[in-house]
Amino acid sequence: MPDEGDAHEPVVCAEIPRARTGRPTVGPPRRAADIGRHTVDAIAAPAAFLATESHWGPEQGAVFAVLVAVAVAVLRRHRGDSLFVVTVSTSIVAFHSASAIAFGEGRAFYFPELVINAAAFIVCAGSLAIGRPVTEAVCRRAGVEPDRTAGDPAARRRHRRLTAGWTALWVSHLVPLCYLYAVDSVVGLTLLSALFAKPTLLLMAGFTVLAVRRGTPPGRPRQPAGARAHRGALPCPRNPPQRGPGMNRPSILRQAADMWTGRRAPTSMVEPTLTHAEEVADGVLMVPGFGHAFAIRHADGVVLFDTGAALFADRLHDQVTAWDSRPLTHAVYSHGHVDHVGGLGRFDADADVQDRPRPVVIAHENVLTRFRRYATTQGYNTVINRRQFRMPDLVWPTEFRHPDVTVTDTHVIEVGGLRLELTHHRGETDDHLVGFLPEQRILFPGDLFLGVAPNAGNPQKVQRHPVEWAAALRRMASLDARLMLGSHGIPVVGSGPVREALENTARYLETLVEQTIAHLNDGATLTETVHRVRVPDDLAELHYLQPLYDEPEFVVRNVWRQFAGWYDGNPAHLKPATDEQLAAELAMLSGGAQVLADRALDLARAGSHRLACHLAQLAGDAAPADTAVHTVRAEVYSLRAAQEHSTMSTGIFTWAEAESRGVIAGTDAMTELAPAAPAR
Repeated sequence: MPDEGDAHEPVVCAEIPRARTGRPTVGPPRRAADIGRHTVDAIAAPAAFLATESHWGPEQGAVFAVLVAVAVAVLRRHRGDSLFVVTVSTSIVAFHSASAIAFGEGRAFYFPELVINAAAFIVCAGSLAIGRPVTEAVCRRAGVEPDRTAGDPAARRRHRRLTAGWTALWVSHLVPLCYLYAVDSVVGLTLLSALFAKPTLLLMAGFTVLAVRRGTPPGRPRQPAGARAHRGALPCPRNPPQRGPGMNRPSILRQAADMWTGRRAPTSMVEPTLTHAEEVADGVLMVPGFGHAFAIRHADGVVLFDTGAALFADRLHDQVTAWDSRPLTHAVYSHGHVDHVGGLGRFDADADVQDRPRPVVIAHENVLTRFRRYATTQGYNTVINRRQFRMPDLVWPTEFRHPDVTVTDTHVIEVGGLRLELTHHRGETDDHLVGFLPEQRILFPGDLFLGVAPNAGNPQKVQRHPVEWAAALRRMASLDARLMLGSHGIPVVGSGPVREALENTARYLETLVEQTIAHLNDGATLTETVHRVRVPDDLAELHYLQPLYDEPEFVVRNVWRQFAGWYDGNPAHLKPATDEQLAAELAMLSGGAQVLADRALDLARAGSHRLACHLAQLAGDAAPADTAVHTVRAEVYSLRAAQEHSTMSTGIFTWAEAESRGVIAGTDAMTELAPAAPAR
């Protein structure tokens, strides 16, 4: 939580540039002019040694070099450099000079430099070999990188690359140093040190700090005592609320790191371990749910990105107001699905009781069309969502909190020092908005990134848009976000992992689209296409592309529908008989519905589940009231559901089992499903 200010000073929650961390902060020069000045300072002593050594010998040159180093140190101290830095610089020159005096030859002035380069190379290469890149420890010790990134896989990968770069740099110094030392070229050694070694060290140090700072996810540095807010800082409440019991549980970001490194795997689109709200970035509260909501603090109150489901509205209100009790000024619907638009009831009620404006709700204009469609198809949506989520008591809503502001393409919320950029993209829906905080580089992709395979083929829902979805993912990747907070699943931390996750998800959709259209153009039927399209192995193994909600073959069907219509290429399906007529004819030819059912059970027990379901369904259609047939049909679909992983397949096959159990018991699917319904 933020520190409390005194009676006259606000607490500042936004990141304070170069805030003190309680230990020396070592960083590179911040301007090109500083690089030049530090380079000149670094080569002054070697240049003095070279000029003097050539006339009076190495001993006199060494003494003169030390005098010049002291003079430079006094000047640098006067310009504000720390005593520690100038002392180290002077000591290095003294070490070089002592070597020249001890060996009595000019090249010996650079013997310590040769030793330092060799030792640095060994340390860097050795740290890579043991998997603990040295730049990681150095950057944390120097205050360049916060301790909270310890164990972050993105940080570890970044430091492997940086340490490899430093290893190559030391090699590029060491090889010419050894050669020039061997041929006793003092001039060459001086020029190498002055014109190559020192500048490249400064540039590499600057690059290292820049790479670390740009790749580190936003966090909350401690505010120095007495510090005032810089421009754009967000003042917190004077008496910020303390965390509740849930807020002290294992960090959401730690779980994100574990997920990225493979120490854990996703279990579904809804992560059961995400149960309590947590501040995951400076001024950003994540409130987990079936659909997550994100509260963003600003000077005048709070903005919500997504509002969760109505079922969890009370919990959302309690957790957000416990974190910041000031008014909710704005709310954004990433899209119009009910698990994103249901949480504003108590916030509106608060505003009414306090006689202040209700929060301004912002959504894409197609959200209104969606709400009208939901009202028109309320019965259908009730049935399919009971089936998909195995929730027999679900009743689809028909009334929603409508947006106050609708967006066509882009929109910017600017309030209380906060800038939240919104852009429209078609993907899972046609009404989707993506949010981005440019100052903190935090991305809110909504449902365009789920932490599992994209919901781009849902068999019971309206058209998805995988082509535009892939384009949206690539545009989001170009934003170079440091933290991605999707409305489902676990966050992704670090600019590298965020970009990688978005680009690989784009590739996943692109390859499914390209393969489907290729087979379509070759004249294949839909069924042939479904069985031919494959996800590449390098994508199929990624944890965030596992088919735990939707599946690749459903995406193929959705692409077919988008580009080719509903005809599947089988002429018998153009104007078909009823299912019952076809089933009765096949049952008669095969010796009865029970024969079909028995064969289906044999196939299912042998693991041939696709074919088994065809025969079990034919048997049930041929004998809709036969309890023996439906006993088999229930077992076949039970076996099929048990070996499925996606929400879509498991829901439909479990519902089919419940239908047959309803025939056996004289009830219906909803009654039979109720005892086995998943906890919510």
